[in-house]
Amino acid sequence: PISSHEVEAFLAVNPVEPHAAQRLRSLPADKQRFVVERGSLMGARDPSAVLISRVRDAMAGSHNLGLGVPAPPPMSAAGAHPGLEALIARYNLDARCAQMLRSLTPDKQALAAELPVHEARNPSAFVMAQLQLPRF
Repeated sequence: PISSHEVEAFLAVNPVEPHAAQRLRSLPADKQRFVVERGSLMGARDPSAVLISRVRDAMAGSHNLGLGVPAPPPMSAAGAHPGLEALIARYNLDARCAQMLRSLTPDKQALAAELPVHEARNPSAFVMAQLQLPRF
């Protein structure tokens, strides 16, 4: 479980509106840990809304979907396309997105590595949408 000190430290470096902070504080410790481990709120347009969304995800138990969860490293370096792995790391793509990219054929991985992700507000959603296009 997470300590109240860790929760307060997270809130100190991620300033949010009082009602959002209270939602995090009111969660059971295991759910607090899930929310805090999803990382910093820095750079979010509305950190309070992002925190509340993470609290809602924790309460719904949707942390098993890989959405918003940082991608784990590839299973083996042998089959990993270096440009694709750089894309996953640079834009902190979520686990579900990374898994979809890694399951592509090598030629499609090379194509995906060139996607203009820098233009996207939500990189994981952008990549997932691109993967639905006919060229993939």
